[in-house]
Amino acid sequence: MARKEISLDGDEWRIGQCMQGQGMDEVSRWLPAFVPGDVRADLLRHGLIEDPFIGKQNELSLWVDDWNWWHRREIDAAPGPGRTFVRFDGIDYKSHIFFNGRKIKENEGMFAPVVVEISEMLAKRNSLAVNIEYAGQFTDREKTLKCQMGFGWDFAPAMRTCGLWDSVTLIRTGDVFIRQLDVEPIRVTDDYWEAQVRMTLDSRRETAITAEFAVEGANFKSETKTTERKIQASAGISEHIISLPMKEPELWQPWEEGKPNLYRLTATLRGGKSGRSVLDDTATRFGMRSVTLLPNQNRPDERWTFSINDARKYIRGANWVPCDSMPGRAGRERYEKLIKMARQANVNMLRVWGGGLREKKAFYDLCDEHGILVWQEFPLSCGRKPYPADAAFRRLLRKEATGILGSLHNHPSVVYYSGGNEINQTFNRRLISMMEKLVRERGGGRPFRGGSPAVGESHNWRVFHGLANVADYRMEQSSFLSEFGMQSVPVRESLDEFIPRESQWPVEPKFPYTLNEFPLSGRMRAEEYDPINRMILSNSVKRRNAELWAYHDAQLMKIFRYAKQIGFYDCESFIDATQRMQAHGLQVAVEHMRRRRFEAGGVMFWQLNEPWPSVCWSVIDYYLRPKLAYQKLKEIYSPLLFSMEYPLGPYEADQTLRARAFLINDRRVEYSGLDITVSATGKGGVEVDRVERHVDRMPGDGIIEVEPVELALRGEGGWRIECAVSHAGKALSRNSYDLTIVDREATKKLFMAGDWIMHNIIWK
Repeated sequence: MARKEISLDGDEWRIGQCMQGQGMDEVSRWLPAFVPGDVRADLLRHGLIEDPFIGKQNELSLWVDDWNWWHRREIDAAPGPGRTFVRFDGIDYKSHIFFNGRKIKENEGMFAPVVVEISEMLAKRNSLAVNIEYAGQFTDREKTLKCQMGFGWDFAPAMRTCGLWDSVTLIRTGDVFIRQLDVEPIRVTDDYWEAQVRMTLDSRRETAITAEFAVEGANFKSETKTTERKIQASAGISEHIISLPMKEPELWQPWEEGKPNLYRLTATLRGGKSGRSVLDDTATRFGMRSVTLLPNQNRPDERWTFSINDARKYIRGANWVPCDSMPGRAGRERYEKLIKMARQANVNMLRVWGGGLREKKAFYDLCDEHGILVWQEFPLSCGRKPYPADAAFRRLLRKEATGILGSLHNHPSVVYYSGGNEINQTFNRRLISMMEKLVRERGGGRPFRGGSPAVGESHNWRVFHGLANVADYRMEQSSFLSEFGMQSVPVRESLDEFIPRESQWPVEPKFPYTLNEFPLSGRMRAEEYDPINRMILSNSVKRRNAELWAYHDAQLMKIFRYAKQIGFYDCESFIDATQRMQAHGLQVAVEHMRRRRFEAGGVMFWQLNEPWPSVCWSVIDYYLRPKLAYQKLKEIYSPLLFSMEYPLGPYEADQTLRARAFLINDRRVEYSGLDITVSATGKGGVEVDRVERHVDRMPGDGIIEVEPVELALRGEGGWRIECAVSHAGKALSRNSYDLTIVDREATKKLFMAGDWIMHNIIWK
């Protein structure tokens, strides 16, 4: 029989709370629930908790963590021929699955799909139930593979989620069930590729099968090519590898190099007495593309240059964190808005950070469709001690990592795997070796490294955490810069959503409120480590306001240190100063790294988005409102960029700005006859000087240094530099520099020692 898949997502679920060990009959109250979802999201919808994203109301829902939560629904699936399965794409976290009152599965984990067969248990009326154990039992985040961010992070609340956070599907098949259908593109010659299909079958009995494979364009028109193979399936689980010829395939390309072409593969299994009865069928999308890591220029031992389809690709990346602290309620619509915004900012890679999630299928589908590359990390992050090395934890990590690899295998956008974020790769070598072996066997040919940062890679927190001068970004010599950034305050409209006006201003950067960046055991509150200061300042308006800002992740001492370089006098000017300084910092770092191409293989700022209303490093706030840094990224991440290297000031009237000038082209296309205009403007936008340059030929995938720029800064200050690159009068890219932003504070060398220790001891 042909496969039939029925979504069990939606609002037909019910949830009920109980103590550990209590059954469904002991639940006193059942509430309508939505799947995919989260217990808190359901309680919020019914008005049983306050919105945990506003103020400190998250504290009022901590009781949720002390209860087990039943999830149940009725299923319309009468007994009949063939087999029936239920697939859970994500259960958070430790669960017991029941069908018609019978316990059929226990599971620990959040990211690996769980598939259970219910064929022999079907009745006229059927009930599916999942008992999810209380989240409060998980006090040591290094001993679980729950979303690490949920234990409290420096941009996220301590919110240990619970629920069916990803989709649930009922699957009906014949006697053979295609459990997994993986496709790996293999390049044989320039114009001949193969799609290597790995098919995992679950058969009731040993049987002869005719497997039909039909390949056609999924987002482009093409002929359907059909291949047929005879295979022998053993009883139980068996794997089968079939190579499908792909002559002159339409390649999947990153967005700036061409079209992200996707194919659809439909696999149909036939057998039975006639040999032609359909036993099962399923379909998947895939893309034909290759990925390798090449040595960086002049650095043969540091492979940080991505090559896609045998073409070098300079990475202009962004760090991606979960887009909701209750990830169950994040859907395709929210993913799509954020991914489109990333594309509009000229981002070509997203790093799915290891303290977050294996995101839902919609995220990877959208990256496939928009031609955005994905760097995926396994769910380990900032281990404050070695992860458990016992057999039970290794089995758990193997199961979860295998599930992640299976879920992501056919997405051509996924081009790199990392073992985790900021983990000690020496102490955790056994776990990393296991993940490396899994990626080698099941990763579809993608590169793997044990963690981030790896050799040649940098997380530059000298600026901001180390309070270094912004100019220190220009000292960065790594082969790949994958984390750096500065906190800024969201626009006032967003700030009003989660901090009341009366609590927004004034604030002051008292020391205790910066300690939330060092969450030694989840998030520490001010009263836990500074009772004396709490007593002295408990009636201070500034102190009470600062505590609320800090609860939403503001590291005020650091924010003030940088914002005061611009100056502020009220909340609006403070917001403006923080956002301008953030944009300035990103520009200095990004342009420095891009001027170093391909000695450096890429740059990736921290962070694109945020999971709750926060004062953090994001350039797009929780309400999807962009900050000034997001607008700046559109300029400095343009594939074609005019960049100036100049002293960062301060500047005085009648001084001459002298700058080295570079034209950078990240595309493979060659340009000819380019005109460059560089103008200096003063107060009121009045032009005070201008220079023009002409470039006869700009090679693809390259950088050239053009004639230096000298501009006279006349007038009374307020100088900006406006740059434009055009061809035949049509603007191709723009860039600008704000000379009024000057960081006057010297770097303190003592803080730099911490950066060396992190890179050379803690993360090594």
